[in-house]
Amino acid sequence: MAVKKCYVMLVLILIVSFISPQNIINAAPSKTETQSNYDEAMRKVEAANDAIRKCDDKINTLIAKQKETETAISTKQKEIADKESNINESSKDLSKKEEEFKDRIRSAYKNGNDTTLAIILNAESFGDLIERKEILRNVSLSDIRFIKKIKESKDTLDEEKRNLENEAAELDKLKSDLQGQIDTINAEKSSSEKARKEAEALKSKYAAQLEAINRAIAAEANTVSGGTTNTGTATVSNVLAEAKKHLGKQYVWGATGPNTFDCSGFTQYVYKKCGVSLTRTTYTQVKGIGTYVAPGNEKPGDLVFFGSLKSPHHVGIYVGNGIFIHAPQTGDVVKYTKLKYMSDYTQARRIIS
Repeated sequence: MAVKKCYVMLVLILIVSFISPQNIINAAPSKTETQSNYDEAMRKVEAANDAIRKCDDKINTLIAKQKETETAISTKQKEIADKESNINESSKDLSKKEEEFKDRIRSAYKNGNDTTLAIILNAESFGDLIERKEILRNVSLSDIRFIKKIKESKDTLDEEKRNLENEAAELDKLKSDLQGQIDTINAEKSSSEKARKEAEALKSKYAAQLEAINRAIAAEANTVSGGTTNTGTATVSNVLAEAKKHLGKQYVWGATGPNTFDCSGFTQYVYKKCGVSLTRTTYTQVKGIGTYVAPGNEKPGDLVFFGSLKSPHHVGIYVGNGIFIHAPQTGDVVKYTKLKYMSDYTQARRIIS
């Protein structure tokens, strides 16, 4: 409910800010005023997009955990099935040994001591048989040990089965809990999608202005020279050239290319094509190879991260002149964006030094 309220407030702020007098574009605004209005529009749209990215990130994390849990459950269920099969076979073997042992005891003691035979045959279990002190005077020590061994083997198998069943039950509960979390995140996503639709409405309202901004950003990005700085087989220029090849391709959760991408899948794919291996997720890329770069000190080819310092939820590749290229979020495509429109830009990481 809190998340939903947050998005509703976001939408209201967006609407009010655009209909307020200070944001109404004059008939003949100055170039500076027009650019300022365009920039403000882009910031507000990106704020709505950021809410969607955060939901996408949460969902991706939970889905990955769910898959891990399902794999663990499948493995545990196989272990239980194997153990049950072993227990069934062992139980049959133990039953056979019990009967053989009884027959041998009956034969050995029937003629010598009828009381002993009655005690053996009337015992409710082998544990009961062992505990009857009278037998200890009439049954050999080796027989007693054999009885104990049979009982201990059976108890061990039963205990192992109970333990496995308990573990499987715990995993099933974990799976259920995770599904509940995913359902919650999907509900949040529904709210964020509402915010996205409002943002798209704003984009439509200011389509000409926003299109002008995007064209200007793309044109500016094309003038940036990456240079020949390199790490191994990778150079800044070939990283930027590879990234550019994928402009316009759709964002898809968990996609790693070449036709669709999520944010970290995009950066991983681009760098891999240029000879540099990155880890799969935003969380691990920020802790992987390269060195930390504070905001304001970016160079072309750096990875740029958004969100908290320790747990960023989005990543792109810096192009230069305040521009980066990224796979934004659901419903969008690989494109260039300016860092100044992103309110939660926190750090960069230099991969090519």
